[in-house]
Amino acid sequence: MRIISLYVILIFSFFHIFPAKPIQADTDLTDLIPSLYGGDGVQLIGVAGPFSHQPHFQADALVKLSQLTTAASEISFPSPSSQGGFTFEFDPILNEFIRSKESLGPIFSERAKTIGKNKLNLGFSYTFIDFTRFDGEDLDDLGVVFTHSDDDGDGLDLPSIGPPPGYAFERDVVIADIDVELKSHIFSFYGTYGITENLDVGFLIPVIRNEMEVNAIARVEVDSSRANFPGPDVHVFDPLGINGDAPIDSAKEEKTGIGDIILRTKYNVLNKPGIQISPALEIRLPTGEDDNLMGIARLGLKPLLIISTSVPVWGGVLSPHLNIGYDVNAGAKGQDEIDYTVGFDYGREIYGDATTLAVDVIGSHETQKKDDIGDDIIDISIGIKWNLYKQNLLYFNSQFPLNDQGLRPDVIVTAGYEIALR
Repeated sequence: MRIISLYVILIFSFFHIFPAKPIQADTDLTDLIPSLYGGDGVQLIGVAGPFSHQPHFQADALVKLSQLTTAASEISFPSPSSQGGFTFEFDPILNEFIRSKESLGPIFSERAKTIGKNKLNLGFSYTFIDFTRFDGEDLDDLGVVFTHSDDDGDGLDLPSIGPPPGYAFERDVVIADIDVELKSHIFSFYGTYGITENLDVGFLIPVIRNEMEVNAIARVEVDSSRANFPGPDVHVFDPLGINGDAPIDSAKEEKTGIGDIILRTKYNVLNKPGIQISPALEIRLPTGEDDNLMGIARLGLKPLLIISTSVPVWGGVLSPHLNIGYDVNAGAKGQDEIDYTVGFDYGREIYGDATTLAVDVIGSHETQKKDDIGDDIIDISIGIKWNLYKQNLLYFNSQFPLNDQGLRPDVIVTAGYEIALR
């Protein structure tokens, strides 16, 4: 009961330390980027003269920002292994379950062995993600071009007509430099219980805090055909943002809440010295607010196959593993994806303490390319586990992207604690 009470206190403290504090009118994070310049393109003020009008620069230039919002709504957070670091095997001589002499296991992937009948693993972790790139382009230097509406209906690329310079002003563009900051803090509370020697069930509850800030500075680029045309500028920003848009716009929001809860089960069908095989199932409940980047607004199902083995080597135990699963409703638009993880964990004693190095290549491939955003994601994960005292362990992990598709950070950092009970 003490350890469970500690988790409750930690989760309460997370909400207390990181309260949601909207800087402006309460806005969902998915609406923050499209809300720039009123969300309908750039509206400038009219000027006196033959071309006095209310210049409007088309909102279709916001496609890139719309794609960025979609990518943000599909961000997935690494979830710690359901099994935890300790496994137990039945000793017929002692007539009880004892800790196995294997490694402490992977961090974000699964091994086929189950934890043991009536055994309970609990843990919590903290993950920090600072997103820095979108499809290889730096988030602090996104360029967006707004084109003018076709006022005379003859297309924007035709020669100008009427008095000089005619409608050449339609070929003016507004160029906006966008700086997007998106940071996520994820606190995960998870556990696994061995119902039988071969069957585990588990859960993961994430508490997520997302912080987003968007800043934009825009300027008018005059078409070269009228660069020397005398007279006032046709396109002018409103410095006060009253009758038209100001050149500088910004938005900021912070949201905290429960993410999508994950339920897990795994059944060990083969446990031989040379190979272990387990089918597993993950159910993702749509408990997180999708409008605030905390989950997907659909029930998710992911059956997966786990294959692993263990080999004594170099004074320790090397445990390669392969996970492959099919994730139903993995994307915001209902896309399915194939998830895969291949890697190893190597454990041995260092100065009397069990220590494990875990390395994984983690990838996903969307089977339905509904938005062409982040269709293939590949990361490498490198971490270490340390059995600091009895059945308590600490771990630290860094995850690095191996490609530039979608919304990506430079690194994902995770630290966590686990304890095996009973």
